[in-house]
Amino acid sequence: RLSSSMRPARSSGRRRKPATGGLAADVGCGAGLRTLAMAEAYPQSTWTGYDNSIHALARAASNLSNSRVANCSFVNVEKAKLPDDHSLDLVTFCHVVHDMAFPQDALNAAFKTLKPDGHCLVIDIAQPETITEKLSHPGAPMMYGFSLGLCMSSGLSEEGGAGLGPFGLPASKLEAMAQEAGFTRFRITDVEDPFNAYYEPRP
Repeated sequence: RLSSSMRPARSSGRRRKPATGGLAADVGCGAGLRTLAMAEAYPQSTWTGYDNSIHALARAASNLSNSRVANCSFVNVEKAKLPDDHSLDLVTFCHVVHDMAFPQDALNAAFKTLKPDGHCLVIDIAQPETITEKLSHPGAPMMYGFSLGLCMSSGLSEEGGAGLGPFGLPASKLEAMAQEAGFTRFRITDVEDPFNAYYEPRP
């Protein structure tokens, strides 16, 4: 089992690689606005946004051309996979893991691309563990509406797809997937957000 902590770890005081210069990937970047914002915030780092939607990538390219960001690029993950040489410092997934047909493959790729001291950040919907708790959640009607109308269609768009949906990725599920991918540490960060959970698997 992973070394797991549900309490936030204290900062070591050292500056992280994105701030001082490093390689980062934003998986499921969509139109790229989030990726561009991170690249602009950390100009000494190099960011690559990955997506498989040609429409989203076209918008990302347009947004990039209209920005002043020089340390960012966007690629189609169907044509250029994440490098598997443990060369990246950071991989981010923002509200995309529960939509993926094969989320385990994505976490496997994240582990293979990260340096031994790298970081993976998964932002997804904060949720209880049991179906009983999910059904009594105040956001349940909206979440299951999203699930039926969008997320399950995405997650089941390919044969054998996971079909997780927005309420199908509690912390225990993500931790188990991270362990299968090879990660040895897992924690929920202390970011205050009533809607999202911020997870950090580490190699």
